[in-house]
Amino acid sequence: LSKNDVTFELCREIIKKGEHVLIFVEGFCLHQITLQTPLKKGAPRLLIQGWKDGADVKLLPVWIRFNSFTAFPKEVDINFGSAFGKELAGVSNEEGVMMQAINKETERQLLQLSTITHSRAGIPTALLFLPALLGFITHVWLYVPVQQLARKLQGSIHYDSVLFTVLALSYPLYLLGIMLVLCFSVGIFYALAVGLVLPLLARSYTLWK
Repeated sequence: LSKNDVTFELCREIIKKGEHVLIFVEGFCLHQITLQTPLKKGAPRLLIQGWKDGADVKLLPVWIRFNSFTAFPKEVDINFGSAFGKELAGVSNEEGVMMQAINKETERQLLQLSTITHSRAGIPTALLFLPALLGFITHVWLYVPVQQLARKLQGSIHYDSVLFTVLALSYPLYLLGIMLVLCFSVGIFYALAVGLVLPLLARSYTLWK
């Protein structure tokens, strides 16, 4: 609780400056695609305190949905609701009632946003087959070992974040290693060309898959 109080005060100062605070209102994240209720009280508490401090602070509900927590590549839907603020301050003078009103409106919007999905960009898969195949061949040597390393955490909420982080840190080194080998073997022009093309081939594979 003491850490929560410190975090609350830091967020309060940020709001006073007119800046933004990102809050995951569900609290602890589980591997599910439905809204986890009841919502926590952190966001309403900050909103009410912001009003008391004289800030015209608003809350904007945002729904983020992954098509899978472990599969690759991923499709992500990000849906924005409607911001609301001081109009809820008049529901009651009691802080507890105001918190319930804020969470109720947040939950209503998030439940509505959770039903909205977006279609993928329409690119003919036949056109992507060859570059996708090349992308798979040139990147499987990096992805599979990293995936096996992160698989030890599969089933936990940390699997995907570990996989992403290790790939994000290791891919530039992987790309640089290939470019150095090509630079010393066939020349810098080919090394630079491959360095530009490989990420595009990887992207082709994710679009094709």
